[in-house]
Amino acid sequence: MKLEETLETIRKFNLALQQLKPKERTVFRLRIGKYIIYNDGRTLEEVRKMMGLKSRERVRQLEEKALAKVRAFLDDFKNTEPAEVDSRQKEKKK
Repeated sequence: MKLEETLETIRKFNLALQQLKPKERTVFRLRIGKYIIYNDGRTLEEVRKMMGLKSRERVRQLEEKALAKVRAFLDDFKNTEPAEVDSRQKEKKK
């Protein structure tokens, strides 16, 4: 993979993460993001304690929701031009 392609993939992924709610984004980064980079994600229990959530199940639910949103965004991104996606991002922020 060329450097330009790698940078574009990272940009798309970061756009996908921006679609998540703060709790979802935090869970995603702790459970999956760290795993992608360091092969060392946090356990459900570790994330539960760090975020002050009541159960591991709640962490799992947030993780599942975040994954679904990221997948949907990236699938949508594959089927549209980057300019279209960028304009949608601006519209959502208004």
